[in-house]
Amino acid sequence: MSAFIAIDADPVVTAEDPSAGSIAGDGFWPAVDLDRVRAIGRIPTMVTIDQLREATIGAVIAVTRQLIAWRQSHLDAGRATLAAIDPTLIAGTLRLEHLYLRAVTATVAADLLDTRQEIGATRDGRDRADVEEVPSPDWRRMAIHAIRDIAGKPRTRARLL
Repeated sequence: MSAFIAIDADPVVTAEDPSAGSIAGDGFWPAVDLDRVRAIGRIPTMVTIDQLREATIGAVIAVTRQLIAWRQSHLDAGRATLAAIDPTLIAGTLRLEHLYLRAVTATVAADLLDTRQEIGATRDGRDRADVEEVPSPDWRRMAIHAIRDIAGKPRTRARLL
């Protein structure tokens, strides 16, 4: 007796733990929920929790590095929390927290798309990846805009020559 067993060449990989946890904040910047990053960044479960955590830590470092001077100027002025800088709430969360989390999530998504081709494409898309542009520049643009919004800077610079 023989049997035919079909094996999916591109199986769906599920996360080992559906609740990935978070990257703790430092009292000034909020904690980053990894489940939220995965959902908003549309990051599939083929990216393991450890990979997502590592990418998120890298994104937190990159975003906070760009805001070091901005943060220090507020600390020097006696504003030790984001709420002390801008108490505006949007959907129950501080406006600056939304922007920070947006910048981190967009940076994670862009970094993963840049390094893992299979994340941003369907099977057909992976086969013709040299033809299709991955959307990581769009994620990078969103991160830059969020960082500039936090810092109170215009999103674009133009100079007349």
